[in-house]
Parts: sequence; structure tokens; C-alpha cells
Amino acid sequence: MANDAYHNSTGYFRDPGTEQDLTGNEERIVTCKSGEPFAWPMIALSNGELVKLCSRLWNADEKQCYKEYRNGGTSVKSERKPKEPKPIETKVEPEPKEPEEQIVVKYSEESCTSLSTLALLAECNMCYGVSFISGIMYGLVGKRGDNKIHHIPRSCIPDAEWDRLCGAE
Repeated sequence: MANDAYHNSTGYFRDPGTEQDLTGNEERIVTCKSGEPFAWPMIALSNGELVKLCSRLWNADEKQCYKEYRNGGTSVKSERKPKEPKPIETKVEPEPKEPEEQIVVKYSEESCTSLSTLALLAECNMCYGVSFISGIMYGLVGKRGDNKIHHIPRSCIPDAEWDRLCGAE
């Protein structure tokens, strides 16, 4: 970690190896000139480390390059085109159509209870309660004396079976 006696937020102003103040005459390893893309001026310290040069030690070209960079361009000032306003999108609602014949679906094959689930429910004789897992209600059912509890979505248990398992016959 470098000592604050040798640098600030804009770069190095003193060589930590020799403890001598840097001047603006050091040989630049990285530099930029007016009209070129901005690159932070860098020098090599006495120990060979490549570091940023403090902005107060920059030459006139580097300062001009930085000014151009801060003004929004990476090189010579370019003419900025005014932004064209975006067209306003209007939504046109379609004309209402006459109602089509509605189809009523009484059940969906995916939401129906499978035969294996119905067979399992027929073997069960006890409801232990319900659980909610990820927003779905499950019935906890099983056989009395058996150490197995089955989680079956409540929507897949017919109401008559549910009443039987809960003892509400």
C-alpha cells in the first residue's frame, strides 16, 4: 500500500524510492496529445513501477486532451446532434367483435386425480392434517398404525374421500 506522502487522488507527485519530488519533465511512458483519445499520463518510478502522474505535473498537451475528454469527446470536439424526439405511440383498441360461442371445460386431464392416486386414497383411512408448500395445499393422509404419511394435493382429493378420511361421514 502506497503512502499518501507520495500521491493523491490524481496520481503520484513524489518518487517513493528516492523521496524526490517529481517534475513535469519526467519521461512519459503513456501520454496523450490534443486531438487524440485521452489516456492518463503515466511514468516509471525509480523502482520501475508504472504509475499515474499527478495532474498538476501534466504538460499543456495533456491538459488540453483532458479538457476535450471532460467536454464529452475522446478527441477533438465533435458537433453534437440534437436528439430527435421519439414518436408518441398511441394504442388503438380494436373494434369489439360479437361474442363467440363460449366453450365450457368441466375438467382438465392435467388437474384430474390419477388412478394410482385414487387407489392410494382408498387404502388410507386417516387424515393427519394439511400442509402448505409453495402456496399449494396438501392433504396429509395415511393408514392408521402405518408409519407412512402421503402428501397429496388437496385439489386432487375428491370431497367425498376427504370427508371419509377426516371422519365426517
